[in-house]
Amino acid sequence: MHPVKRCRGFSLVESLVALVLLSLGMLGAGAMLLGSLQAHAAALRELTALTLAQDMADRLRANLLAGIADPVTPELARFAAAARDRLPGPGDAAVDFEPAIGPAAADRYAISVHWRAPGDDDDRAIILHLLAAPVAG
Repeated sequence: MHPVKRCRGFSLVESLVALVLLSLGMLGAGAMLLGSLQAHAAALRELTALTLAQDMADRLRANLLAGIADPVTPELARFAAAARDRLPGPGDAAVDFEPAIGPAAADRYAISVHWRAPGDDDDRAIILHLLAAPVAG
């Protein structure tokens, strides 16, 4: 009489459990990839807004050094159009002048860029303050 050799392998239930566990792992990896892509897109929007604000600050500095009486107006339309073109949602760009409160204080310009990210209820903003040379009293 021959001994019967029993094959040792995976049963169908074990294979299905392994497939479910693998599927859950792949779903987790996909969710993590999606989250990282969304964070990357948000970082790119913030970098774009910061670059626009820094460009406007450089243009204001150049206009102030050139002695232009109103350094904001020549650049404001281009700045606002660039913000609308490059940022999602109701992109808005503004430059607010804050005059000096004393002879030794400096005039300030608040350069702000606002946008709303897709799928986000909150507005995002970058505000950059530029100090102008103090007015001699």
